[in-house]
Amino acid sequence: MGVQNAGGDEAWSNGEIPAEHAVRGLEGVTLLVENGEPTGVILTDVFGFREVAREGSPVRYRSNAPMGGTINIRSVGGFLPGRMDGGSIHHVAFRESGGILFEIATDGPGCEADEAEDRPGREPKLPGFLEPSCTRIEAHLPALA
Repeated sequence: MGVQNAGGDEAWSNGEIPAEHAVRGLEGVTLLVENGEPTGVILTDVFGFREVAREGSPVRYRSNAPMGGTINIRSVGGFLPGRMDGGSIHHVAFRESGGILFEIATDGPGCEADEAEDRPGREPKLPGFLEPSCTRIEAHLPALA
């Protein structure tokens, strides 16, 4: 099923898949959580989503985003929590109306995975392909302290 507003967006294609069949974006995600009410409050009160459907579980929320603006929350008490492992999606990014990208992630593995315990959050952490550009990127960041 295609997303209505995706036709004009650039396709993500590595050359093996023709551009007309490549992914252009996702309509939304379904979150499986112990209790969906607190997550629903964050979506509506912080990110400006609105509840558009409720039939027990799941509850559907929408934003004004042309793509990726649907979030279904299913309360599935006793379900396994997200983890860093194959086949597990453990974070979702939201772009708010001011253009800021927020990433919400599960607690694990935490900063200890890539930072010294006594110096958390002191240096930018970049994916490998951006590491060669670290100095240039840092030059454009404002001082935080």
